[in-house]
Amino acid sequence: MRASSRLQVNQSAASVYSFLADVSNETLWRQSIVGSRYVDADAPELGVHGQTDVQMGSRALTMSWEISHLTVGEYVAWRPCSARWLQRPKEAVAGK
Repeated sequence: MRASSRLQVNQSAASVYSFLADVSNETLWRQSIVGSRYVDADAPELGVHGQTDVQMGSRALTMSWEISHLTVGEYVAWRPCSARWLQRPKEAVAGK
């Protein structure tokens, strides 16, 4: 099943890209995300790895990913590093 929708954002494309490229902002627009970060990097670059902490009810997971495509100022895409999700106790995520 596929779904689509439109959303008008009254900001410049560069401003929207900057907001979304800062992965720490994921907690502001994705309900189940409780933390997200680049690993050994401060900004998106091709090949940079990151981790996203997800909280779904009593389950806490950390997803590892890598930036797979990047056009600075326009487009950034990631891919999971593996199919494995790392389970952690709820307290470990909440304590970050």
